[in-house]
Amino acid sequence: QDIRFTSVSTNNVPLQTFTWSIVQDQYGFLWFGTVDGLFRHDGYNLKTYRHDTGNPNSLSENFIRSVYRDRSGMLWIATISGGLDKLDPAKDTFTHYQHDPANQQSLSNNDVYCAYLESGGVLWVGPGDGLDRLDPATGSFIHYKHDARDAGSLSGSQVTTIFEDRQGNLWVGTDAGLNKLKRDTGRFSRFLHDPANPRTLGHDSVGSILEDQSGVLWVGSEFVGGLSALDVKSGEFMRYSFRSGQPGGQSVAGVTDIYEDRDGVLWLGTLDTGLLKLDRERKQVMRYARQAGNPNGLHDNAVKTIFEDAEGVMWVGTQEGVSRFLKKQLPFVNYRHEP
Repeated sequence: QDIRFTSVSTNNVPLQTFTWSIVQDQYGFLWFGTVDGLFRHDGYNLKTYRHDTGNPNSLSENFIRSVYRDRSGMLWIATISGGLDKLDPAKDTFTHYQHDPANQQSLSNNDVYCAYLESGGVLWVGPGDGLDRLDPATGSFIHYKHDARDAGSLSGSQVTTIFEDRQGNLWVGTDAGLNKLKRDTGRFSRFLHDPANPRTLGHDSVGSILEDQSGVLWVGSEFVGGLSALDVKSGEFMRYSFRSGQPGGQSVAGVTDIYEDRDGVLWLGTLDTGLLKLDRERKQVMRYARQAGNPNGLHDNAVKTIFEDAEGVMWVGTQEGVSRFLKKQLPFVNYRHEP
């Protein structure tokens, strides 16, 4: 009846590495960005890419925070301390973008959390010090910084996630609020948490952003108030909080990733309570968690990323490796919304 999870392994040895990001290239290979390098999965085996000090064409750093595939098939790899790498899967070659103190048009910081190619062809990068825009023709970066004295600047310095909605709005999540870029001026509108107003953002530390098929913008945070839904027209948020229906049940706080599959089902990764499947109409969720002694359970409850491949298989990156499963229609039980 229930979903059966399978751990990703090679030669029957499971991948047991903290996995932050999963994408699929145009050849069908899956790529796992982990804290111990980049892994390419062909359905049977894993090929490993790691930093090699003697090879300038190797990965710049093994700690990968995210992997992003652009429309041309290039993979943009955000690393912690190694800057931004671009990998051409067809040629297996890396291009490195790193901070150069002598060049103000270089990447502003080598701790990179995310990269995102918008519809106009501009690549946006979230290093540890503001927001960078890459000019692909010159390889130079334009910088957008947080300025505590300027309410039209980014609300925070650490950019953790970037997303473009179907109207062409660019949303930037930081450690200190959600921002929307005003393209004509290069300024930002801020969306911040206000404890006195329940129609504001649930928490200022934003880790994930997704627009669903109905146009609702979902915002996730790893802290209490971890899930908010923005009505873009009114500018008001609906906050979600879930607690188990059993007496003394566990509350779900931290949302690490938000993913909508091709059937329109919303999946949530959590900090320590597993994988959640959200029923938006009834405001209920189905929870999938690690079960001791169950080889068909989720690999680990610290879910970092969720991805659906071209064949509809779901992949879940956790703190202890990668699990995959086939979707089934299941009743929604266990958790209820707390208004």
